[in-house]
Amino acid sequence: MLKQTGCGPYAYVVLDFEPPGPGGGAEFLHAVPGSRLPGGFLPALWEGVREGLGGVAASALLTDGGFHEVDSRGAGYREAGLYAGRAALAAVGRGFTPRARPGGRA
Repeated sequence: MLKQTGCGPYAYVVLDFEPPGPGGGAEFLHAVPGSRLPGGFLPALWEGVREGLGGVAASALLTDGGFHEVDSRGAGYREAGLYAGRAALAAVGRGFTPRARPGGRA
């Protein structure tokens, strides 16, 4: 169990990854209403996903997400996307397992 003990970037996302569709380019879709995750955070999330995938084309579908009115920032969603992209590559044997952050969090 993790307990947040102060202000910090909060981001909650669930992404599914699949091979790219026709044309082979990266594709980013979302099925989360703005009441769960405001669209203003999506550009930062997608930037992080692209960086985490390191140029590997994939289709990414955002299936769930959440935010905190005070503690959510674009930087938190960018970092979440980065870790999600790296984890997707690691799951198919094309990258390294994401390292834990200081404090034992992934």
